[in-house]
Amino acid sequence: MENTEDINALNAEIQQNKATLLNRYSNEEKYFNAIKEKYAVPFVYNSLVLSGTSVTKNSVKNTVTEGFGDEETETETANEILELYEAYQKIFSLSKQETLTEENIKGLHKVLFSRSPDVVAGKYQADKSKVIALKIKDFLEWFNGYNEDNISEFAALAYQKYIYIHPFKGGNGKMARLIMNLAALKKGFPLIIIPAEEQSVYDSLIKESKENTEKFIKYISKCALNSMNIILKSDKDVYSSNKKRHLRNVDCSGTVLKAIQDTPGIKIMQIKELVSQISFIKLQRIIADFRKQGLVEFRGPLRSGGYYFIKEEKESSQE
Repeated sequence: MENTEDINALNAEIQQNKATLLNRYSNEEKYFNAIKEKYAVPFVYNSLVLSGTSVTKNSVKNTVTEGFGDEETETETANEILELYEAYQKIFSLSKQETLTEENIKGLHKVLFSRSPDVVAGKYQADKSKVIALKIKDFLEWFNGYNEDNISEFAALAYQKYIYIHPFKGGNGKMARLIMNLAALKKGFPLIIIPAEEQSVYDSLIKESKENTEKFIKYISKCALNSMNIILKSDKDVYSSNKKRHLRNVDCSGTVLKAIQDTPGIKIMQIKELVSQISFIKLQRIIADFRKQGLVEFRGPLRSGGYYFIKEEKESSQE
């Protein structure tokens, strides 16, 4: 009884924080765009570490920002980061669908292993495929029919029910965390991040949840509240005096282009030092725009390559 009361109290706090966030953003689209941007790196980092991948927050941030690995990230790890990031983006589009389908689940698994040719992606374990298909059907009926307003319960049970089906040969842990967060998004809630440093607690509770789900639901509720701080504490209009401010409506494109012109082979981290007043995401967009215009290109291996200004080279070759 005490656990149930605790869960209800936590859910009430979750709903209150959700109302605060909805009030902060002028419309639902801005709200979801903010969630999508702010949770990308922490979600990918923690989920990868929980799955046993050795990775740093910086390598995840740089790879997600750049679209490929930096000089510190092995190609295989960079691919794993990008696969999970693309699957992360996919759940936002799935959350807008009226119902989740079996093809959606298989498709999400394909995205999760899109750069891994050795993995059988999107296909159930061959020796159990018929049984798994029936269990997935039951899971989808429950998922699509869940009408309660208890966000953390829905998310926790989505994880717990999926993980014990274990439909694919690999990636089920990542898939369970994606589906858990798809459940959260369906309720208009920011993502729920399970901290990598709490892996032993998390593993123990999910095993125990096979017999009793209350402790696991309570744990996910606490993770949900902690995760909300990512966006609750990131109001761009308020900064402490000891932090650099990422300014809005600041055009640094000229500085970025000049840096690439003046320093052939420059890396994104070196450019970021010159334009610290804007975010990595904004810097990424500026560079992507230059590449579309044919002004800039990336040359060399992922770990040691850099950016080059190419417009002058094209003009010289035409002469």
